[in-house]
Order: sequence, then structure tokens, then C-alpha cells
Amino acid sequence: MAEMHPVLFSRISARKEAVPAVKLIDIGTRRTRTTEASDMYLEFRPNSDLAIADAIAREVIEQGWVNENFVSKHCLFKKASEDIGYGLRDESPKHNPLADEQISLEEYKCFLTKYTPEYAAEVSGVPAQQICDLAKLYGDPGKQVVSLWCMGMNQHTRGTWINNLIYNLHLLTGKISQPGNSPFSLTGQPSACGTVHEVGTLTQALPGGRRVDRPEHREFAAKVWDVPVESLADKPSMHTIAMFRNLATGKLKGIIIQVTNPMVTLPDLNFFNKGIAEHKPFIVVCDVYPTPTTEIADVVLPGAMWVEREGCFGNSERRTQQWDQLVDPPGEAMADSDITVEIAKRMGHGKLFPWESSQEQARGLYEEYREFTLGVGKDVATYDDLKRARGMRWPVVDGK
Repeated sequence: MAEMHPVLFSRISARKEAVPAVKLIDIGTRRTRTTEASDMYLEFRPNSDLAIADAIAREVIEQGWVNENFVSKHCLFKKASEDIGYGLRDESPKHNPLADEQISLEEYKCFLTKYTPEYAAEVSGVPAQQICDLAKLYGDPGKQVVSLWCMGMNQHTRGTWINNLIYNLHLLTGKISQPGNSPFSLTGQPSACGTVHEVGTLTQALPGGRRVDRPEHREFAAKVWDVPVESLADKPSMHTIAMFRNLATGKLKGIIIQVTNPMVTLPDLNFFNKGIAEHKPFIVVCDVYPTPTTEIADVVLPGAMWVEREGCFGNSERRTQQWDQLVDPPGEAMADSDITVEIAKRMGHGKLFPWESSQEQARGLYEEYREFTLGVGKDVATYDDLKRARGMRWPVVDGK
């Protein structure tokens, strides 16, 4: 976090310096700059984080730290399927990871029986006492706990499971959706909050929190974009892991990769590399410098750095910020948005992008997106308002 989210980490460091009671616990597979600022460091063996989380949940229950009032009002327990794929090589799981079978808290407690701190210590290499100390922090009703994690938890073969388990700890103790109490995933790709969650670039999503499987949402999007509603898919296509799985098995013949570095972040890379060597899909990568992903590309399209283009980004505190282009990009490098629009034009969709310059396009695309946010609790500021302010958190009402 200290390296990948320095602004937010600086706020935590400042709070810790001002209030000595604040404690920072670092959990990881290697020491980092975050470790240097921590009061306690738990170093675990790779792929053993689930055992640690289950042991903490067991301690919370065993020690009577469950917030029974919160759990009875807001929680239910379901049995997780054990038949779920790992990484790229597996086909889609036969069952939903959260099965339909509802269970009781007692049955959940029974499931956790073997996950004693000593058992988790044997699996993870983390001393049992450290696990107990961490469980006590979650369980103490007088202490607030924020759990923050980066892509190490999200981008491994059991990332969904460990995310669920961290939420379990906050739900069991009622420490969720309150100031100072919540789980909080720190996404790792550039402007992930703005360009994924808000704008809606996921396969099931449309801008402004809308979904492709809802007719009224598709109709609204078609009206804003001035396209036939029939041109918008009514169900999700391949998600990210499915795309890379299908590249590796030869079912998908080509892909364009922007603003991510999957040859570092994908699980099961050996399987993927073997698959693309055999099936040879056509891979295009847009980036500003060489990465492990550009090494596997058939074509590399040079992108522009943030100072070399105009645009907006959104971050995890709902703040949208605009910046102006400061310098020209070198050579034939272009902003990722310009590259995408140029591809669209060559596919015959130029009428959807009527802007003549990159600056006009940046403004036009943003204002078009803004239409999706109005009236649904996400109202973002106008482009002119953002140019006047350093950043504005949505919802922006009456220009404030």
C-alpha cells in the first residue's frame, strides 16, 4: 500500500503519528515499505491466507466476540461450493461459489473447528499468538478496524474466496459501513475506480451503475449513444479470466490489452504462456514502456503518459479530477482513448465520435458519460466545474 497507494497511505501515516493509539498491522508474503511503518508484521507462506482468515473467524466466535445483534438483523450464512475452478486452466465452476444451501451460525462454527490458531500457524508460518492478537483487534467492540488490501489478495487463484473471508470478519463483528470500520479493497490498475466501476467497462456493466441485462438500462444507453438498442448485448460476454483462458485454449483468436499488465497479475501464468505458444492468438498491447505483457505482443501501440494527454480520472473516495495535457507525446504515441476511437473509426463507427481534436474528444466523452450519472445518485460535476476545481466528489448537487 505504501508503494501502490502513497496518497492514502500518507493519510494513514499522518493519523498514526497524531494519534499514538492507532495501530498498523501489515500482512504479506514479503517485507515492503508498508512493513517499515507497521506495529506488527505477519509474514505468511503464499496461498495460506485463507487459513489465517478462517482462524481469525474461529477465534472471534470462540471468544464470544460475535456482534449477535448485527448478525441476527443483517446476516445469513450459506454453504460455499467446494467445486470451483482455480486460475486459468479450469473451466468455469459447475456450481455457484455461494450455493443455495443456507446454513446456521452453528454450522458455520462447526466448519471452522479445525482452523485453530495453531493449525493456521502450521499452514501459514505465522505464529499462533500473532493470529490471536489480530483476532482480538477484530473482536474488541471498543476498537475500530479498517481492512485494506491491494492486488495480492484479488489476483491469485482464490482471490474471490479471500475477499469473502475478509468481509466475513467485518460482518461477524458488525464492523462494516461505519466511519473507521469497513473492509476496503484498493484496486491496483490505473484509474480502476473511474474507468471500471464508474464508467462501466466490465462485461456486465453500463455507465452509471447500469447493467446490460436490464432492458431499461440498455434503452437509456442506446438513446445517449444514438445507436439501435438491438446493437447492445442483453447478457454479459466473457469476463477477464474467461478471455485469457480462451486465449490459452485457442477459442479466442485475438485481444487488445490496455492499462493493465496481465503477464504480471494473471494467475497460472505457466498454463497461459504454454497455451499462447501453441495456439498463437493475435495480441495487441497499448503501453508507454516495455513490460512482460509487451514481450508477448504481436503489435505494440505506443500510448501516452498522463501528462501527455487531457482527460479525467476517478478515485476510491468518489473524487473526479481533470487534468490538461502538459507536453506532447513522443513520436506516434497516442492516448489510449484516441487509440480506441481510431480503431472504432476504422471499423466504420466514426460517426459516434464527431470530435476533431483530442481535447474536444476528452470533453465530449466525459460530458456524454455524465448523462449516465445524473439522477441516479452518482451525479458527477460538469467538465468546466472540474477544470476550475482540483477535484470534486460525486454526487455534485448545484455545483457543490
